[in-house]
Amino acid sequence: MEWIISKIVGNFGENYSFLKLLKIVYNRQKKSCLITFLYPEDKDLSEAEKNEISNFVVSTLNISANVTVKFKKSYLDNDLVLKALFTFLDSNYPSIKGFLDRNSAILEKNFKQISITLNADSEFLNYINEVELKESCREYLEKNFCSEFLINFEKIKFSKNITLQPKEKLKSSTPRFDVEIVKQIFGGEIIPKPEFIKNIKSEKKSVILAGKIEGFEKKSKKKKKGKQKGTTKYYYSFVLNDSTAKLETRYFSTKTNLIKMDSLKDGLEVLILGDVEEFNQRLTFYVKSISLCLLPEKIELKRAVSKDMEVVSVTPYSILTQENLFKKEAVYSPEILEKSYVVFDVETTGLNYEEDELLEIGAVKIENGKIVSKFASLIKPKNPIPASATLINNITDKMVENSPSVEPVIRDFYRYTRNCILVGYNVSFDQKFVMQAAKKEGLLFDNEFLDLMPIAKSKLRLTRYKLIDVVKRLEITLDGAHRAYADALATAEAFLKLNSKEFL
Repeated sequence: MEWIISKIVGNFGENYSFLKLLKIVYNRQKKSCLITFLYPEDKDLSEAEKNEISNFVVSTLNISANVTVKFKKSYLDNDLVLKALFTFLDSNYPSIKGFLDRNSAILEKNFKQISITLNADSEFLNYINEVELKESCREYLEKNFCSEFLINFEKIKFSKNITLQPKEKLKSSTPRFDVEIVKQIFGGEIIPKPEFIKNIKSEKKSVILAGKIEGFEKKSKKKKKGKQKGTTKYYYSFVLNDSTAKLETRYFSTKTNLIKMDSLKDGLEVLILGDVEEFNQRLTFYVKSISLCLLPEKIELKRAVSKDMEVVSVTPYSILTQENLFKKEAVYSPEILEKSYVVFDVETTGLNYEEDELLEIGAVKIENGKIVSKFASLIKPKNPIPASATLINNITDKMVENSPSVEPVIRDFYRYTRNCILVGYNVSFDQKFVMQAAKKEGLLFDNEFLDLMPIAKSKLRLTRYKLIDVVKRLEITLDGAHRAYADALATAEAFLKLNSKEFL
């Protein structure tokens, strides 16, 4: 869908050439399409300009869906950029971890380019393709941030006592959620990634929080000492509530910010940067910067989950059928090679995700354009399996009598899917059952969900678009249709094929 950018440039010239396409999310059931563009932090888009772009994109797409266009500012915060880089390296080059000195990373901004220098073990760099590593890091960062990047490795001699930390030992980052900035009130721009108030247990500097204003009050006090003796100073007090917890909040206002603060009231949603300090044996949040924002419909605090599987054995994927020795290696779009995907399917006792139960989850993981592992488990439901369900998926009570319950399976599936895009065929059905089971365990699948069905419809000419029709057209074998793992594997092969050079 990158052609959208070229269409925008073709219509508006260089006016919006700085835009980047961040993601497209299509929901077939709701007949909705969300398109998100990224733009640099040194650029501003007025509401009129956003509307102009949105109207053009909607008319250009001309699809029978409710298209929503959103815009996100790309914040080139040093910590965010370095975190993104190291996350990419950990996912794609896990063996390099012990040979980089992360604490000495240097990030320099030079006009339109950001230069990142990493200290790396000189002996290790002799065994890798340094040019390829730099290029893959550069491409990843430029895909996710509005800037050009230059990656350098400074060769140093590491101590022989260095020990490699296994991937599972990585320190977890601070849990956050996303908000959308509406209007800056005062102070600097705030990265729209607030923490959960419930996790604030002690004093902390430079904290980003968001929530609704409650109990908003303007108070005053007269100076009793010093040159300003007798003058009145104003401060504001309110409670910030993000639905996970509440926090007393205060702002001692300057003269220039009085009118701005007077515009606030109960019920407004705000994003705040400030310091959490203890006052009268209570934690209080002192405001430095504040903006109006839009909170997500539901703010859910993710439950911490260990990385060890409980009941499902994830196994490497191996092709059982003999490959054609003369078959050419498939060429995929860059996005397929850059990101990790989990293609999944579920079988259930019925169609109502609020009342019916999961019977099976099957999935495969795709990395670097290849299927690398499989996840498959039957699930023992709390109630007997209806005959109508067995008629479709052939799963009987006898088959699941020794299977695990849904709780540990959904926890294992959560572990398996971290940092991956979730792909399915008519995915909203599977998504609802997974999200419902996860909700009961205090988990939130915050992955991006991608539906293969609209992709198939845009690239194939068929009379019907059931999965079996699509895989037949693509000459993919589907053994055991309506069983989760078989459907997931066929969907994964179709997903790869439709994103190969043959269909680009």
